[in-house]
Order: sequence, then structure tokens, then C-alpha cells
Amino acid sequence: MKRWMEKLPWKAPNNLVDQLVGRIAARSRSAVWQRVVSRCQEMGPNEARGYIRARAAKIVQREFVIATSQTPGLSNYTLSQIAGLAMDEVVRSMLSEAKRMHLEPVALPVRRAA
Repeated sequence: MKRWMEKLPWKAPNNLVDQLVGRIAARSRSAVWQRVVSRCQEMGPNEARGYIRARAAKIVQREFVIATSQTPGLSNYTLSQIAGLAMDEVVRSMLSEAKRMHLEPVALPVRRAA
């Protein structure tokens, strides 16, 4: 990134954004996992992604408010960037955790005519 862009008033330093995103995602993971673990096994990856995103919304929003209230002076652009990145990180980590635990959908046996 260009150095002059870092001095713009609405542009927060990348390390601050990364720290806030990491903090929000870390504090949200266990609560989101408890909500989605039982159903992810029945879903394909795209359906699971949407399900996780929907079930994580309130949790990530709550942690977002807590984390950003401790860091005043962030622009609306930076706040929306942090919220989106935190949600993406939570969804990505939940999908990789489900894959790691082999919670992928069980394939039904193919039925063939006699």
C-alpha cells in the first residue's frame, strides 16, 4: 500500500484492523461452534457456509460492539471493513474446523433399478 494512503483520516492502520478482526473472531468461535456443530454434518459446503454465517451474525455483532467500543475514533469505513473481515474469518475457521473433524455430509447410497 502507498504510504500517503495510510495517512488518510478514514484509513486505520492495517495492524489495528488485523488485531481487532482477530480478537472478534477468537472471542466468537466457541459460541458459534456450539450453535452449528450439530447441523453442519448434514450440509454441503455452500449450505454450511450460509448456515454458519446466519447463526454467527448475532455473536459476531456482539463481539464487534465490545471490541470497537474500546477503540474510539474509527471511521465508518474501517468499522464496516472490520465487521466484514471478522465474519469472514469466523465462517472460514468454522468450515475448516468442520472439515478437520470430518463433519462433511454423509453421502446417501446410490439406488439402482433392479
